[in-house]
Amino acid sequence: MKTRTSRVLHITQEKCGSQWVRDVLSAPEIVAISGHPHSGISLNINACNRLEIPDHTFSGPIYGMNQWEWQYWKRPGDKAVVVLRDPRDLMISLMFSVLYSHVSDDRIDSRRRVLHDIPSDEKRVAYLIPSSIGTRLRMYRTWIDGVHEDALVLRYESLVANQHAEFGKVFDWLGWKIPQEILCAVVDRLSFEARSGRKPGATDKFSHYRRGVPGDWRNYFVRQNGEQWERLYPGFLREIGYEESDDWWRDLPETLAGDTSGEPEGAGKVDPQAAMIEVLQNKQQQLQQGLVDKERVIQQLLVEREAGKLSAGRKSFISRLSERLRGK
Repeated sequence: MKTRTSRVLHITQEKCGSQWVRDVLSAPEIVAISGHPHSGISLNINACNRLEIPDHTFSGPIYGMNQWEWQYWKRPGDKAVVVLRDPRDLMISLMFSVLYSHVSDDRIDSRRRVLHDIPSDEKRVAYLIPSSIGTRLRMYRTWIDGVHEDALVLRYESLVANQHAEFGKVFDWLGWKIPQEILCAVVDRLSFEARSGRKPGATDKFSHYRRGVPGDWRNYFVRQNGEQWERLYPGFLREIGYEESDDWWRDLPETLAGDTSGEPEGAGKVDPQAAMIEVLQNKQQQLQQGLVDKERVIQQLLVEREAGKLSAGRKSFISRLSERLRGK
């Protein structure tokens, strides 16, 4: 007998499109069909003593959970959607997030001051390589190898390149029968271009949706950075499928174009207070647009309910969902 999917977890690392994946899988139209509303639970497993998630919900992002932890924690019927990204891109995205776009708190403010005091991107990368990857090695290594019956492992790069097809793969694997027109409408509404107002590749370093394309690490790594990486994590990128050989760093440039390391002290520095004001303004606009989008979807679902297109059980579910999304 086939076990019905109970709990669904989105497992990933920071800066792997985690908010994007969460929003697509928990969009009101999707939940109306899947019956798996978001539980409201999102956390870093390394800072969690226990994980209690209600049945028939979708949760996440759950950051940092390796496959061994998943095997220990899961119950029959549970499924995981795991998204991994080139760790070099993850590190660069994290660097800019800490510098400019992440919401202020004590931990971020401390890291932000340190990064702003480092005079060039090349030196920032050298500073981050030893500290931002080592704790993630186990998570990558335990997920990247083999096929998992109760977990679907995706590459962020494939998700970006083939959004409709990859999210369709996720829905099919979960057993959620999402019509193609609903899938496309949700994915398009939550795309990088729709959220940021920019084409992928057009950069706004103050935005949490900074660039939207893979491979950006090449704009910030010099040969010395690559050699440092391979010395600290020998064979890691080849092992997880992001490089074919261990001497990938030999093709990197000696210096970055426009490197500011030789400028006078203070030249080219960004005022952290002004940057934070712009970050908060951008986030306010994004939150307002998100509320408008959710209300539009709720109204459409309620119209369909009144038109009699939904079953009695689905009508009740839509009513509860709309109340939850409106904060009632």
